[in-house]
Amino acid sequence: MKKFKTLFKKYIYRFNFTFLRFRFRNLKILTIAQTISLVESKKSLVRFGDGEIALICNDGPLFQSYDQGLAIELAKILSEKCNDNLVVCLPDVFRNLGAYNGGFASYWRAHLFRFRNLYYHIIESRNTFGNSFISRPFECFLDGEEHTYVFGWFKELVANKKILIVEGSATGFGVENDLLDNAKSIKRIHAPNRNAYSKKSAILEAIYNQMDVDLIIISLGPTAKVLVQDLSKNSKWALDLGHLDIEYEWFLSGKKIRSEVKQKNVNELRVSGNRKVGGRNFGELVADFSDH
Repeated sequence: MKKFKTLFKKYIYRFNFTFLRFRFRNLKILTIAQTISLVESKKSLVRFGDGEIALICNDGPLFQSYDQGLAIELAKILSEKCNDNLVVCLPDVFRNLGAYNGGFASYWRAHLFRFRNLYYHIIESRNTFGNSFISRPFECFLDGEEHTYVFGWFKELVANKKILIVEGSATGFGVENDLLDNAKSIKRIHAPNRNAYSKKSAILEAIYNQMDVDLIIISLGPTAKVLVQDLSKNSKWALDLGHLDIEYEWFLSGKKIRSEVKQKNVNELRVSGNRKVGGRNFGELVADFSDH
């Protein structure tokens, strides 16, 4: 009986996706290359994925408890039309799932079925979005060179720039790999690994206190979107690029499989890291709001 129910659900999800492709026919998700072009014009960027959509609907990722204030702020970002400095991204999963591995495609069919009503509401506000997979170019794709292009682009992006990274204390974005090798300088602000939204105001104040910064990179789940939106409205260049470092670590391992990364958080596997201050490309810790 359980097997029958599973097969029936898969049939429903596939049937629903066929209908959604028609419903979303006017929705445009930019390619990764087009999204990168916007970033290179110094637009800030936020990426919405399954976790943010679920959180708006009173669910969400394990590392961020439901918070009504956060849910409202996320919903406003999705519907906002007047911020020309901000690129809002959605996953490129509404028309064709053929580029992705089977498990990933099946997951998104189920997700779109569950949250279809919210997506209907989203596209009433706007119909063009950047591509959220700008920071997930490796593990989900069947083949192609998206990862080579994105990782190479990122290394060029940070070259000779003063970088500020805002992250969970066990994230270690760019630590012990070469993503940040060419940066002119690296500073970090550490936030709590869980429920970072509770420290939103303090984190923002710490960011604004760092005057001599060229680019702000934020890897902080749903809270990253709220931070980037605020920064973009105040002429700061900020990019929500969570997952990019872990995707790069998986690429370096040579395996298209989700696996633990030494001392780093891997939220996909519900693995909490124990990243310590220091190491290659860590830089300077200028503020620490983590829960010790």
